[in-house]
Amino acid sequence: MDEVLNLRDKIDIEDANAIYAAIQKLAEVLGHKLPNEQLMPFLETLMEGLTDPQNQCSAGACVVMKTIIENRGAELSAHVNSLLSSLHKKLEVITHPQTRTGTLRAVRGLVNHHTERALTHLLLRPLPLDSATLDTWEVIGQDARLTAILMATGIEMLRQGLPYDERTDNNRTIRHCTHQSMALTVILTALVKGEAALPVVEANYHRLLAVMMAMVALTANARPPQNPAKDEEGRPVKARAGSMVS
Repeated sequence: MDEVLNLRDKIDIEDANAIYAAIQKLAEVLGHKLPNEQLMPFLETLMEGLTDPQNQCSAGACVVMKTIIENRGAELSAHVNSLLSSLHKKLEVITHPQTRTGTLRAVRGLVNHHTERALTHLLLRPLPLDSATLDTWEVIGQDARLTAILMATGIEMLRQGLPYDERTDNNRTIRHCTHQSMALTVILTALVKGEAALPVVEANYHRLLAVMMAMVALTANARPPQNPAKDEEGRPVKARAGSMVS
């Protein structure tokens, strides 16, 4: 309580940077005190604030949410899919640049804590990827450690996975790219645009070039994926306007 009272005077000022620092400190205090069973309900309430018509309110909710996810995201393993889905829906409608950037960083914080599970979920997104998903990967690319992990995983999945499905129709061989191979190709393309990606790309250039050249060669005459992406419950996901490559 003393920490909260000490922050009261800092918030009662007009300097934007000082207010941001005070809200972040308040979020750290709240995150430390918040019982585990109240963590998800509190985050769900904060997510409603991301689309508040007052930009200062949406940005403040975003700072608190991002800080709590970064500090206590390890406790959210059972909620990774639902959080990623909810944040994705919010990103589609958030218009305030500061709130949008902070929300993307909150997603990155969750991916940092649960990288494998988050990648599995994000790979289910329909192609072409929408702008919110592409922006998510570009912001993830601003974290060098996370970029290195995801790039190595993506390259290995492309190396071991099937680039296309094949069937015969009236003596014609028809090939359809697999959803995973196309999704990984687009994801790696978006990931390398991040600010921290350059040294990671340089370190993995030979592997990245080899697997991308192989993908181009193997899918040159293949058709788009035939089977639609499915959500975590196995239901087909409708594609939105976006880009197969970026």
